[in-house]
Amino acid sequence: MPFMCTQPLITMRLLLKSIFVCFLLLPVLWSCNSDKLKTGARGYDSKSVVDGAIFVRDSAGNDAVGRYLDSMAWFSSSDAHIVYDIYGFRHAHYLNVVKDYGRALLYADSMLFLVNSRKDIDWDASLLANAYNAKADIYFEKGRYRQAFEWYNKARQLSDKELNSCLQGAYLFRIAMSLYQQERYEEAADGFSLCFRKTSNCDSSFAQWIRWQEILNNAGLSFYKAGNTDSARHYYNSSLRLIEQLRLHFPKNRSTYEEAKSIVYGNLGTLYTEAGSNDTAEFYLLYSLQLNREAGKSPKDALFTKLALASLYVNVGKSEKAEPLLKLVASEAARHTDRDVQYRLYNVWRKYYTLKGDYALALNYQGAAAAMKDTLNQLSKKALLNDLRQGLQEQEVQYRLSALEKDKKIRDLTTSILFLISVLGTGVILFAGRFILRLKKNLHIHKQLNDSISRQSRQKEQLLQEEIGQSGINLRALIDNTDDLIWSVDRNLNLLSFNKAYEDWTFQMTGSHAKAGEPEPVADVLPKFYGTWKKQYDVCFQGKPVKFLEKGIDHGPRELSWECSFRPIHQRDGRVTGVSCFCSDMTESLDKLDQIQRQNERLKKIAWIQSHKVRSPVATLKGLILLVNKDNPADPQNAELIEMMEASVDQLDEVIHEITHQATHKVV
Repeated sequence: MPFMCTQPLITMRLLLKSIFVCFLLLPVLWSCNSDKLKTGARGYDSKSVVDGAIFVRDSAGNDAVGRYLDSMAWFSSSDAHIVYDIYGFRHAHYLNVVKDYGRALLYADSMLFLVNSRKDIDWDASLLANAYNAKADIYFEKGRYRQAFEWYNKARQLSDKELNSCLQGAYLFRIAMSLYQQERYEEAADGFSLCFRKTSNCDSSFAQWIRWQEILNNAGLSFYKAGNTDSARHYYNSSLRLIEQLRLHFPKNRSTYEEAKSIVYGNLGTLYTEAGSNDTAEFYLLYSLQLNREAGKSPKDALFTKLALASLYVNVGKSEKAEPLLKLVASEAARHTDRDVQYRLYNVWRKYYTLKGDYALALNYQGAAAAMKDTLNQLSKKALLNDLRQGLQEQEVQYRLSALEKDKKIRDLTTSILFLISVLGTGVILFAGRFILRLKKNLHIHKQLNDSISRQSRQKEQLLQEEIGQSGINLRALIDNTDDLIWSVDRNLNLLSFNKAYEDWTFQMTGSHAKAGEPEPVADVLPKFYGTWKKQYDVCFQGKPVKFLEKGIDHGPRELSWECSFRPIHQRDGRVTGVSCFCSDMTESLDKLDQIQRQNERLKKIAWIQSHKVRSPVATLKGLILLVNKDNPADPQNAELIEMMEASVDQLDEVIHEITHQATHKVV
């Protein structure tokens, strides 16, 4: 709810009493203020504050650093620039050390409020840009990349007017990173390219060289994600050339160069894999893994590189090389619990077992990959909804802050009037009546503003509900867009929900429409088939998921085969209240598998004919040729040998006809 003012109006009697009290307190207030003015600034500067924070951290820990910085802000409150710096130190402490993003955001807002509220100070533009950047860094760390982009962009727009190209490049880098995280790859690639051009004339320190290399690699990765492989290859190679120059300028940082090169080589390996240059891709991926091991860093990058190399081996049929890599990745991935790694690992295992001909395991891994993909999609949707909710909450907080600020101004104005009345005496009392009327008007305006804020808040909440409803419609459309059967039942075996494919199949098989809250129509029409389902339901009600292949399903002129996955529906207290079901038609896949097996048998037979029946007449021909009298063609023995050669040629011709028949005979 937005802040609502409920302060009653000041009556004339209360005003007179306040005047009397102010006369009594005036000497005390003046003496306190004088003491404050005498003390003034304590002489602190940013360097001394930082040195003190480092000393406190080393001697008392991170928690003590926060208390120390707060005390410095209180003692230095007369110097706004030092207070600003201390807010910045506090923000960095909570963001980078404590990882408390809520408190870090409070100090970033304090930096913004200080710059915007102290109009009497000529603030440098870089301080406002730094405050924008501090707030954007928090949103970026929280994964709210759209808000991070907005605040980074505010800092960049300010830097375009006031700051040098090096600082502009720093903001452009952050903007490009937030665009990349939003999967706006073309814009991210342009941002990284512009960032490199902006910073090309900056000081050539070691950190700047590392940042240049990172910018070029990120530009290549963005171009690759956008589908522009030529530009991606150009930027990857530029990054490698820059690393070589860096090695010549700073020869002592060998592990840093190896780690950077391993990342770029891994990206090049992925690029050449998709281009079909398998040998080149294998070279880059192996080199990347070697450099990563030597550097001893980036375990997650190494996992992705190993998966890319294993996938390459599977694609070219080198399963004996792929298997140890996959087992190594599986053991390492168990320690990282990264869903992206697990999803890619399941897909490569699926391709591996398909290559090996173990289609049961291939189907299992295909199901695991599909489930992991659903999990990733659900997490993405939850993050989007949380982003919308948090955005609405922040707007509500801003409304409250605005209302509190207005209320504070009114109270400050009231205090000022009381102080003036205490000095001027009776003459000011006449002015107080006019002030009260003005105060009434201000409170009336304030109430109108609060009513307007309340209406806007309700409208925002209604829009959010509509967006959530639309998300539900979109999710339903996704479920209905598949030909696979999806449904769920409760413990009484009554339907809870189902998709369009299930409804159509039920009507086709039974002539009845499926209805939520009623038993499945197939229970009476296909009792044997439904009996299998019921057994699996019973297993799921015990809390165990099941997968099975159902063959021989009567479907008109042909029989169908389905792969089904049943999972229990758990409540928060652990109770199983239903079963969610997913069945996919595997008939065509199994038919193709049988066809491939029959074709393999024919190929084996052709190979046997070629290795046995062809060899015999060819060997005979070679032996007869050696017996021919080449010095005396008229030798009578030559005629006999020629007749024998003709017989061998006829035999070879029959074998060739048999091979041709086997090769052109249609597989049934």
